[in-house]
Amino acid sequence: MKAHAAVPVRILTHNIRYATKSPFKGEKPWSERKHLIVNELKFNTAHNPEAFICLQEVLHEQLVDILAGLNSSTPSRSQNSEDKTTRDEWAYIGVGRDDGHLAGEYSPIIYRPSIWNLSSWKTVWMSPTPDRPGKGWDAGSIRIVTVGQFTHIASKNSVVGLCTHFDEQGEVSRRESAKVVQGIVRDVEEEAVWLAGDLNSEMDGEALVIVVDQNDIAWYLTEKHDVQTE
Repeated sequence: MKAHAAVPVRILTHNIRYATKSPFKGEKPWSERKHLIVNELKFNTAHNPEAFICLQEVLHEQLVDILAGLNSSTPSRSQNSEDKTTRDEWAYIGVGRDDGHLAGEYSPIIYRPSIWNLSSWKTVWMSPTPDRPGKGWDAGSIRIVTVGQFTHIASKNSVVGLCTHFDEQGEVSRRESAKVVQGIVRDVEEEAVWLAGDLNSEMDGEALVIVVDQNDIAWYLTEKHDVQTE
């Protein structure tokens, strides 16, 4: 194995609360909340260019607002010094869970393309038919996990990131979703792996136990891959 320098990666995860048309008493509308969320994300990624942002409950219009806010400062210059064009600092991967396009909530991964090269990505539905939209088991809502493979441009280190949001109603769905995550991680061969999201689980909940404590997933997530090597 060829050793590389360590890459300090910061991973932010935030359930932003979808932009409901029927807010709870005292709940602020998205038009008032969005600036606070963008400022928080900017503050927490300002000094870590390798940072990833993972969000849950994001409708398409909210994603547009967040990206516009994150990219409102000076865009990043192209890495080619002779290319004087500019581009957005932040990009994303993800789809709306209801139709695999724009409808429904996203679980996006937001990253800086000047730092990370996106090698591949996919959306997996938490259901017996993971390649197309649909609810699984006893879930109250359609659930997904967004999976991206990224290569750090400077060090050539690779990492696979997962962002998900487990169901809040279905216990079976949470358990089976944890197994889906476990299977995705097991299929990773060379890269480091990270997982972020809202698992709707207590610390001793079955889904969380599967994700962090069972032998296979814990070994893959904490021991198998060192981000300093390839």
